[in-house]
Amino acid sequence: MSAGTRILVAIAGGFTLWALVFTAVYAGHATGCEIGWGLASGPGGIAPLRMVLVLIPLAGLGLTLAGLWLLRRGAGLAPRLATTAQLLTAAAAVATVYNFTFVAILPLCA
Repeated sequence: MSAGTRILVAIAGGFTLWALVFTAVYAGHATGCEIGWGLASGPGGIAPLRMVLVLIPLAGLGLTLAGLWLLRRGAGLAPRLATTAQLLTAAAAVATVYNFTFVAILPLCA
């Protein structure tokens, strides 16, 4: 991987992953409501759609935290770039938790 690509991935990776998770949750919600998953009862009385909509952000958060862990030693970047990448990835993790918490508590398919 070239140095320029490594810098781009380190700096934009967290929020790019956040955008992919947002798109997957949005598409999953629309599709799940359309096919009736929000009304069905799954294990423990939890709708299958709710389970899917909670698992997608959890997977994204896990990948974001893995990226943050990989950046812990700078990933071969200049110190200022490494710090910037770490802060942006941490902000993406916080944004993931904040934005997708409501998926678990708000009503589905209203």
